[in-house]
Amino acid sequence: MNNDDELKNKQAEALEEVMSLGEAAERWKISPNTLKTWCSGSKRNYPKFECYECRKSGKYWLITRSGMERMAGPEPINEEQEK
Repeated sequence: MNNDDELKNKQAEALEEVMSLGEAAERWKISPNTLKTWCSGSKRNYPKFECYECRKSGKYWLITRSGMERMAGPEPINEEQEK
């Protein structure tokens, strides 16, 4: 594998590590409102994600796979992934 292939693989892995709040909610079957609270906290609770696991980009929340796995466990396997 040459350096260009290695770079492309690293970039692809980085993109797979980050997802939108909506995508995370769908993939882990967790309410988007719950994930938003985990990201931003609430009047009574601090955010549950670490600062490097979740951030807001414009009006969208971005969450890392590792953050989701830490908070909610491994991603559930759905029927489409099994095919």
